[in-house]
Amino acid sequence: MMKIAIIVLALYASGAFARVDYYSITRSDPPAKCQYEIVVKTASIDNAGTDAQITLTLSGADGSNKRLEVTDLQSWGRMGEDYNYFENGNLDLFGGSSDCVPSGPCRMMLVSDNSGTKPGWYVSYVKVTQINPDLSVFTHTFKVDQWLAVDSPPYQLYALRDDCDAKHAVAME
Repeated sequence: MMKIAIIVLALYASGAFARVDYYSITRSDPPAKCQYEIVVKTASIDNAGTDAQITLTLSGADGSNKRLEVTDLQSWGRMGEDYNYFENGNLDLFGGSSDCVPSGPCRMMLVSDNSGTKPGWYVSYVKVTQINPDLSVFTHTFKVDQWLAVDSPPYQLYALRDDCDAKHAVAME
């Protein structure tokens, strides 16, 4: 929250002060924006790549409802416009700006919409770095090692990883 003081001075034509008014305005600051760097590793096994749309949701251990949700992860892509994301053996880079996850991201939901000509996807890991406005950095690697597919075990289109209790998130000042 920020308090802003405004002082108004009124002058007579003679140059003498007529009055001094003091106004105080209180406003809430907008939520702090963090920078996110995300690395996704697709496994180097047969048919591991996908053409599906991928959604990434990150949250923290603090119990707040503040989270990062990227409904089309490819839209955050840093590999170039014509690059083919989520393919066999790829190490894909993504990044963007959004509200901060207050305690740092330690819970992840990765979802495939099962679209495209190759919907199945084998994910090795997702590494997330959150850079806060105060320049503190949270980095966490989510081990996935799982298919997001309806035709391969575990026969689901999502991977949920909750490492909040494991204290794997690393904060570096």
